[in-house]
Amino acid sequence: MVSIIRKQNVAKTKDHGTFLPVTSPVFTMAQEFDPAEMQQLELDDVEAVELSDRALDTDPFQVLLESADPQRLRFRLIEWLAQSPNRKVKSERKKKIAETLDITSRQVERLLNQYWEDKLLETGPSKRSDKGTHNRLGDYWPDYIRSVYEKSLKDKTPMKPADVVREVQRHAVIDLHHEEGDYPHQATVYRILKPLVERQKRKKKIRNPGSGSWLAVTTRDGKLLRADFSNQIIQCDHTKLDIRIVDEDGKLLRWRPWLTTAVDTFSSCLIGYHLWHKQPGSEEVALTLRHAILPKKYPPEYNLAKNWDIYGPPLQYFLPMVAKI
Repeated sequence: MVSIIRKQNVAKTKDHGTFLPVTSPVFTMAQEFDPAEMQQLELDDVEAVELSDRALDTDPFQVLLESADPQRLRFRLIEWLAQSPNRKVKSERKKKIAETLDITSRQVERLLNQYWEDKLLETGPSKRSDKGTHNRLGDYWPDYIRSVYEKSLKDKTPMKPADVVREVQRHAVIDLHHEEGDYPHQATVYRILKPLVERQKRKKKIRNPGSGSWLAVTTRDGKLLRADFSNQIIQCDHTKLDIRIVDEDGKLLRWRPWLTTAVDTFSSCLIGYHLWHKQPGSEEVALTLRHAILPKKYPPEYNLAKNWDIYGPPLQYFLPMVAKI
């Protein structure tokens, strides 16, 4: 038996790709005809029925696929792939998974690698109601995390971020009796510590006269000064020399000399110095800067290998704590 619809009973409405026979106010059902009777129908009195691609589908796979949770479905398929007993089965399963998820085989391999590394989640992360808002932790936990790290630096036993995470967990569970989830996640701890750790690394790389790799100095208030060219920043420093002085009579003096140097931050070149027998102060710093700024003229008996053609006032001075000019 074949079901057809007479033209005069077909309305112009469409539902899922199929024309529905409608008469107002009562629906008219399609009539059934025997194949022998169909020859008696006039062609103008019959209109073809438009069907969707899935109208005659008997496989519920597509319906199940559309109604499944995408995250869980992806996890189950990759888990199924990981359980392949041999390469042939794995290759066939990979193709089927790529077709099912509408992705490439390379993407399937990436998902499989995430599965082996325990990075593939079976369920998606729950959406937080406070997502996008600021200061979810309040002031207590950020202040506590910073204080723990800064105290370790002060005690000269710097803690790693992972150590701070464990300390936060211990403090929350043991001291505050919090449940899991009531204290900052390790990613939050890392985010809070990141600027502190970077600042500490930068301090280790800051150049002192004659050492270091960064062309920069740090002021007393923590400001970073970068040198981009010579004679931009001059650093002054004092050193008590490990030598002894003998007078004209050959008597060994009890004191040791002090050397005050002026060094160009950009080139690490010595541009001036002052030698004195007492602990230097502002006068010694002024004399050192005077020697650095003025042209150096030495007589031939000094036997210099090259002329010391370095002079001129710098743009900035970086002075030690002792210098109060």
